[in-house]
Amino acid sequence: MSRIPSLRKILLLTFLFAMLAAASSQAADDDPHRLGINVFGLSHHWDRELAHRNHADNELNWGLGVEYEFERTDRSRTFLDAGAYLDSGRNIAKFGGIGWQGRLGSSNFLAGGALVVFHSETYYNNKPFLAPVPLLTYEFKKASVTLFHFVKYENLNRVPVSGVFLTIPVAFGK
Repeated sequence: MSRIPSLRKILLLTFLFAMLAAASSQAADDDPHRLGINVFGLSHHWDRELAHRNHADNELNWGLGVEYEFERTDRSRTFLDAGAYLDSGRNIAKFGGIGWQGRLGSSNFLAGGALVVFHSETYYNNKPFLAPVPLLTYEFKKASVTLFHFVKYENLNRVPVSGVFLTIPVAFGK
């Protein structure tokens, strides 16, 4: 199976980058431009039978990404994301996009979304496509956890799926 070496490489890179990011996660809270490493890993298909029939039922979606936060205020943040992960069909999905999130009251929760370009053999007949992705993030002191959701939409995504990823800030520019 040709996908197994790719999976091993992704798992190894995920582990190495997560350790590197954790070791250097000293990003200043007052820095308006922050870089983060996204570590992808888990998803849930809401129609598991259909996902299995479509050979798109992988829920261990290891991968890495980078996030550049180019604006942050007390109430919101704007960012760019790019990366790659092992998708539901066990193919490498590549993506890049721009997002915005607003703080929910005075909590550590941010809600918003991103407009993202995706490309994978699994989706949309192996053609790139643009999709909105709702996001809910909880910020901890040294990292954040984001919940995302891909809606069911015609031939683009036949099974609604939700997932979670970790973002570890990395200091730079100081």
